[in-house]
Amino acid sequence: ELDRYQTGQQMRVFLASISDNGFGVKGNLSLVRDIDGEQRITDLPLAGVSTVCQTIATHKEARFLSVTIPADVQPGRYRVRIDFCNRPFNDMPEMKVSNEIEVI
Repeated sequence: ELDRYQTGQQMRVFLASISDNGFGVKGNLSLVRDIDGEQRITDLPLAGVSTVCQTIATHKEARFLSVTIPADVQPGRYRVRIDFCNRPFNDMPEMKVSNEIEVI
């Protein structure tokens, strides 16, 4: 079953299996159509973040990220792309794409 959201609704983003070493998340996530994260639909600004690279220092911080689904997003199936910055290791991925969500 998909996570379902309405436009204007806040979506909580959980990062699992993360590094114990701090890392950064770029201040805008992206709503995308494809599993590779290349077909960008719109930006999803992280709530309460006013920096280009938000430091995630603890597992708790990685569980309390949120974005709002923009009002102009059409109903459909999407994925959320998150881009990392200040990566502590070269082999840490530059970005990850979520499982599918549905906007209704």
